[in-house]
Amino acid sequence: MRRSKLSYILVCILTLLLVFSGGLCGCGEADINQDGSGSDEMSKTISSTGKEDSAENGQVGSTLTDKSGGVIRIACWQKEPYLINLKAYLAETFPEYTIQFEYIQRDNYESVIDSQLSYNGAADIIFVTQKMTSKYARAGYLVPVTEACYPFTGEARYGFAYRDNVYAVPSVSIYECFYYNKDLYEEYGLSMPTSYDSFLSICDDINRSKPGRAITSGLKDGERLSNCALALLADGYFNTPKGQSFGLRLRNGNASFYEELYPYLLEWEKMIDHNALSSDLYLFDMDAAIHEFAEGKSVFLVAGPEDYNYIKSLCPNMNIGTMPYGSTSGNIPVIVGGCDTGIAVNKYGEHTEEALNIVKALASYDGQKALWRDSPGSKTYLTDVDFGMPKEFDEIKDVLDNFMFFPYNDWGDNSREVKVAFGEELQHVLLKKENLEEAMKKLDVKVQAIASGRE
Repeated sequence: MRRSKLSYILVCILTLLLVFSGGLCGCGEADINQDGSGSDEMSKTISSTGKEDSAENGQVGSTLTDKSGGVIRIACWQKEPYLINLKAYLAETFPEYTIQFEYIQRDNYESVIDSQLSYNGAADIIFVTQKMTSKYARAGYLVPVTEACYPFTGEARYGFAYRDNVYAVPSVSIYECFYYNKDLYEEYGLSMPTSYDSFLSICDDINRSKPGRAITSGLKDGERLSNCALALLADGYFNTPKGQSFGLRLRNGNASFYEELYPYLLEWEKMIDHNALSSDLYLFDMDAAIHEFAEGKSVFLVAGPEDYNYIKSLCPNMNIGTMPYGSTSGNIPVIVGGCDTGIAVNKYGEHTEEALNIVKALASYDGQKALWRDSPGSKTYLTDVDFGMPKEFDEIKDVLDNFMFFPYNDWGDNSREVKVAFGEELQHVLLKKENLEEAMKKLDVKVQAIASGRE
C-alpha cells in the first residue's frame, strides 16, 4: 500500500514536469513564430510602422519584412497630418523602403539634431532651416546636393549653400497670415480692415459684443508672437534707411532691440492692449488654436499654408479667407516668410546612398508637388513652375508674390537663438510679467550673452 502511494506521487510529479517543460517549449516556439527573431515587442513596433506607412498605399497589412531596402529615417518637425501627401509620394516612388518619420518638437528640434549628429545617431534625412544647413555643412555632416538643385531659383540655392555647394533641397515657402471665417464675418456684419488700427477696431467689436473671441493662435510657441512683431517691423523700422542695416549691425554687435525697435514695437503692443492677443493663448499650442477656429469660436486664426489641409479636414464646409497682419505705415503689408525649409542628407546616416536618391527625387517636379500638396498656399522655388494655390489665398497673393521676406535671416549664425529669445520676451509682455521697455532691455542683454556663448 505504501509502495503504490509512493508510485502515485512519483507519477504525478513526472507528469507535472512534462507538462511544465512542454509549456515552456510551446512558449518559445510561439515567440519565434510571431516575429521571426524572437522579439515580440520589436515585431509590434515594426508591424505597426509598416501598416501605417503602407495603409496610405492601400497595401493594408504589409510589414517591414515585405520591403527589401530597409528603413530610411527622416527627422522632421511636422506632425502626421502635415505629411500625408509626402508620405504617399515616397511610398509610391520608393516601395522598396520603409520610410520612418521621426517627429521632434519644433522648439527643441535644432538642439536635438545637434546632439544626434554629434554621436552619429541622427536620421538619414533631416529637415533643416537655412541656418542649420550652413552650420551642419561647415561641420561636415551633410552630403552636397548641388546638381539636383540646379532647377531652383538662385534665391533658394543660395539659402542652402555653403561655400561652393548646395547642401539641402529647398522645400516650399513658409509664412504666417490670418485665416478668417467668412461665414462669421458676414453673420457679424464686419467690414474689411483698411489699416492696422481699423483691424484692431474690428477685434474690439468682436471681443466686446460677439460670441467667442477675435483671434486665436498657438502662442505657447513664442515664435508666433515674434513673427507678428517682425511683420509690423518689416513694414515699419526695417523699411527705414537705418533699419535696413539692422541685421548686419546685429551680427556685428552694433544694434539694439531696445534703442531701435522698442519705439516701433509699441504698435505691436496695441494687439495686447486691445486684447486682440489675450494672455490665455499662451497655453494654446497650434492644434488647440486650429480646433478653436474650426469650431467657430474665433473669427481669426494665425497660421501658415501648411495648416490649410488640417483646417479644411476639421471644417470642410467653412468659407475661409486670408489676410496679412496689416500695415502700420499705410504701405502695402509685408508677410514674414520665404524659403527657410530644406531637406538634407546626413553624411553619417545608415543609408546615405538611398537617402540621397530620395532627397534628389524631392527636387523633381513630382517631389515638389507632393511637398506643395501638404502646404497648398505655398509656392515651389523650382524655376518657372507655379502649382497655383486655393482660392482662399487670393486676398494675399499679391503680398506673397512681392512683399514676403525673412528679416531674421540676416541676424548671423545665432539668428535662431536670438529670434527664440525675442519671442520669449514678447511672451512675458503678453503675460504682463514685464512691460515692453523692460523686455527689450533684457533682450539686449540676452543677445550679448548668446553672441558670447554664455547662453
